[in-house]
Amino acid sequence: MNKTKLLVAGVIVVLVAAFFWLDLGQYLNMETLKARQGEIDAYYLEHPARTIAIYFIAYVVMAA
Repeated sequence: MNKTKLLVAGVIVVLVAAFFWLDLGQYLNMETLKARQGEIDAYYLEHPARTIAIYFIAYVVMAA
């Protein structure tokens, strides 16, 4: 493996470890999203283009 592939693999491992270590999964579940739906809707009304861009980027990352 070359250095670039090792660096990418290392970054992915660090990000996954940070996700579990910081318990970020508590923010990415349906209960939390439903509880904060009003805040999400208000943010969308204030910043529609930014919200669409964030959704698009998140979708691409998850689908990749």
